[in-house]
Amino acid sequence: MEKITLFFKEKLHYALLLLLGLIFFCSGSGSYAKNGQIGEIKIYGKLVAEACTLRPGDELITVDFKEIVDKYLYKYGESPAEYFDIHLDDCDNSIFNTVSVMFSGNIMSGNDEILATDSGSVQGVGITIYSLSDEPLKINKKMYTQAIEKGTNTLSFYAKVRGDADAIANKNIGLGLFTATATFTLFYD
Repeated sequence: MEKITLFFKEKLHYALLLLLGLIFFCSGSGSYAKNGQIGEIKIYGKLVAEACTLRPGDELITVDFKEIVDKYLYKYGESPAEYFDIHLDDCDNSIFNTVSVMFSGNIMSGNDEILATDSGSVQGVGITIYSLSDEPLKINKKMYTQAIEKGTNTLSFYAKVRGDADAIANKNIGLGLFTATATFTLFYD
């Protein structure tokens, strides 16, 4: 009989510990999820006026050189020019009076005036972008600035395919399709 009583006391002891643990756990976890708690979110931002609106369709400009004969690049070092424009509409020069342009992309052989062709394109050529004053624009640098006129403004540029000096000297400009990608960013001042 003494063994049975001792057995029940041990089991009762474990049952009480388990019950106390459950009570403690349940009472503690309930305090974290009360209904009606209130929090606050602070949202910040700044509304600004833009001097101009980029004309729809000018977010993606295509410059097509069609076919360029490699002998032309060997003789002249670069292709004839292909012109392109960035159109800005609804300009208000009372907000900002100048716009600057930066063309960003990968450069060729450490020359920051030559945009590298994309991976998978022919090798030995790159693209140079010029202002209409025949100034080659450095890639990844804010270079070209123009005054903003009220209404519509056009930023005009041209591009040329340029042969790499080593590829021209060794006569090993790759043949085939090429693409190059630049992103333009407008800065208003």
